[in-house]
Amino acid sequence: MDVGLKDNTVVKDNNSSVVVMDNKMVRAKYGKLSDVEARFIFFLISQIKYTDTEFRTFRFSVGSLLKELNMPGKNYTYLFGVLDGMVKRTIAFPDGEKSFTIFPWFSMLSVKKGELIEICFNDKLKPYLLELRKNFTKAELNLIFHMKNHTRRIYLMCKQCLNMGGFDKDINALRTELELGNIYKQYKYLARDVLIPARDEINKLADLRCSFKPVRVGRAYSLLNFKVWPAPASNKAVEKSTVGKNTSAKNKQIAENNRKAEAERQEQSAKKMEDLERIWEEKCKALETKLIRKSDVWDRCLNTIDEALRGSVTFETWFVHTELFLDNHNTAYILLPNAFAADVMRCNYLGFITEVLTKNKVSFAGVKMVSSDIKNQIVEAVAASDGLTGEVAVAGEDSDQEPTVFDDGSEQTTLF
Repeated sequence: MDVGLKDNTVVKDNNSSVVVMDNKMVRAKYGKLSDVEARFIFFLISQIKYTDTEFRTFRFSVGSLLKELNMPGKNYTYLFGVLDGMVKRTIAFPDGEKSFTIFPWFSMLSVKKGELIEICFNDKLKPYLLELRKNFTKAELNLIFHMKNHTRRIYLMCKQCLNMGGFDKDINALRTELELGNIYKQYKYLARDVLIPARDEINKLADLRCSFKPVRVGRAYSLLNFKVWPAPASNKAVEKSTVGKNTSAKNKQIAENNRKAEAERQEQSAKKMEDLERIWEEKCKALETKLIRKSDVWDRCLNTIDEALRGSVTFETWFVHTELFLDNHNTAYILLPNAFAADVMRCNYLGFITEVLTKNKVSFAGVKMVSSDIKNQIVEAVAASDGLTGEVAVAGEDSDQEPTVFDDGSEQTTLF
């Protein structure tokens, strides 16, 4: 269906419009567009015809454009403010690591007598919007219009990889493409405020379904594994009969229940991981009352260990949740999640850890393994001594010494 504008220009209705863009534009930085600005750009992209070889100048009446952008009740002054901001907007295309090219979105925008708006895309964007035959992403405009900004960008990434069943995304690269700046640097906040809401919104509104799983590389989450699949298609032939309708409704309800269950499972998993990370940090803080925490030094050591083990499950199992502390006598203490882990590390990897510390130029007199079942009051009670709370396995120069044990009756905390 076509909609006629006051100036006799004809544009497509939103319900039949599609947005088609080169895959490089999906991954570009859009310049922190507001929701209205993003809708405006995607609406204009949907007006490009498959047969266009040059950018046309689009002409709209003010009232019709307000309607197309789903802005009922907004006045001309508001729209002109949006348009004035759009002229200054740019898009940045990555050319490699720390390299990018920036173009203005539009080459021209004019308003004639407060009624007729004329606008044209920048010719530099031709390779990304015109005569696309391969490596492009296609999405329905009406779906994009009803999504939030971050959801919209993640949806386009998923749409781009729908035929492949999913994709891996570096978390830092995703944060850059979403232009998050200095916010959501920690994964748990990124998941809570951006990823989970976007996933739920996509699964509710879009023509596809998606899920994501964080992947650890070293000690921190640095990769997201996205799974993408088509949304269930409605069976129109079956829906014609009463039995068919009941079956279809039942299947939809089952699918919705499964989606909610999966969303709840992922949310509980993320909450559990947050709790475990918080507990681990509390254990580390407890030791800081007596010892000096050396996270930066230990990070370098863990990178060496990870490279030596070549990403094997051994690293994920025993080394990820560890921390290094030093006392005033340069004795190195490796904090582990529980006594069992401390015993395993002492028996199997102590020599290896000693070599790694030496390789990373850490000055130490001896190396001890300590479990994390430590309470603040115990740390304070022995603060004047040279002992250490928890089950301590002594190695290196102290290898003949009996382990020092402080049993506070607490349950051990395991993080794996």
